[in-house]
Amino acid sequence: MSSNTDGSSAEGLDALQYWVFSFPQLEEIEILGLEQLDDLEVSCKILQVSDEILSNQTSVDESPSNQPGSASEAWSRIHRRLVSMDLVDVSENDALTAIPRTVQYQILSTLLCRAVSNECDKQSEYVQRIVGMTDRPDVQHEIMRIIQQNQQGRDGESCGGEGEENTGNNSALLNESVLNESAEFEFECDNGDKE
Repeated sequence: MSSNTDGSSAEGLDALQYWVFSFPQLEEIEILGLEQLDDLEVSCKILQVSDEILSNQTSVDESPSNQPGSASEAWSRIHRRLVSMDLVDVSENDALTAIPRTVQYQILSTLLCRAVSNECDKQSEYVQRIVGMTDRPDVQHEIMRIIQQNQQGRDGESCGGEGEENTGNNSALLNESVLNESAEFEFECDNGDKE
């Protein structure tokens, strides 16, 4: 992944923000810009989205004593969960007081890949949500690019980090669904392939 935030990474983070704001936890919040990712309320809601995507059986304690005290703490919690599931590499990011955009990109792109993988219980719902973003084809195409990029991933691993046979390659499905609006949406949960 590129370490800069200009070019495709910035466009990618914009698309990822649009995608994560499509979840019910965030859909009432108007997207005003990437600086919202540093907002405590928004980052806590992204933490809830991550619990949903990762099928966290122990839901986040909503009591004030367990709520993150800062946006950085919320992002760090998400990052630690991804590390514990071997979806991202261990890094020094958990100790940061401000989470850089590149780390936010890494976290959101990993959540996206997990959401469209066969490892996710709500895979079909999440793929449909992306396909339904017909008002923003630019976002759809950028999301597909991110998925494809991550499927090629580090060390040949596919999107989601578990190996293609477990996570499925849904970029072709997404690409066909987005490019051909009349294409009927078919989904094979067993192998993620669309013929």
